[in-house]
Amino acid sequence: MDIQTISRECVAICVHRRPCPSPEDAASLIRGALKNRGMDAWPRMEIDLFPAGADTLIVARPAAEMIITIAEYALPFLYEN
Repeated sequence: MDIQTISRECVAICVHRRPCPSPEDAASLIRGALKNRGMDAWPRMEIDLFPAGADTLIVARPAAEMIITIAEYALPFLYEN
């Protein structure tokens, strides 16, 4: 595994193995790379996998926190069900 770039905003690593890592394995590699450089792991992340031959480029960035809002006009419908 080669770390191409690592910062608080983006991580890019190249993994030299087949098959392409699963999204869960890729997330684990990203968390490990961040911790290896003394950075906190992101609570949520967006990951892109780019397989090319025997290698896979993994690019990740922190994802925004999930925000759920319920419009007031929807509340009567929710209470009925």
